[in-house]
Amino acid sequence: MNVLDNQHLQDPYRAPYEGAYLVRKGGGIGPLDIWLTAPLRPNPACGQGDRDTDALDCRYEELGGGHSLRIEEFGPDGQDRIDGRRWGRYYEAILALGDGRAVLVADISGFTGEGEVGPGMAAPPLTKEQLRTFVLRPEMPAGLKPWGTPTG
Repeated sequence: MNVLDNQHLQDPYRAPYEGAYLVRKGGGIGPLDIWLTAPLRPNPACGQGDRDTDALDCRYEELGGGHSLRIEEFGPDGQDRIDGRRWGRYYEAILALGDGRAVLVADISGFTGEGEVGPGMAAPPLTKEQLRTFVLRPEMPAGLKPWGTPTG
């Protein structure tokens, strides 16, 4: 990842690393979205979730201490999302924490539609292995506050 632009969108209920980043690489722009999800059921292993039919690839690993990591690969959107955008190819990582929260990172090759920021990339900004390393950095879950707690 060459540049993490200063286009981080932050509000008082988001943790320091949560937000939308634009990554510039090889002449393209790919969003990297990081957020803490509300409490959720345990992270399902591949083949046990309701989204597996859409995933081109799925990797799942138990990390100990109630933590698990699921990384899925999805092809380009076939139709507009609720916000009127169509994502290109993307990876999604869900790091389930032992307390019911999860860190979710969407690693997107680009998008078209409302708010389009420029040409997308041929592939998501991070490889699946780079995304795994990124999500497992100790500061990622440590920097996240309990759901609904103002950070400032």
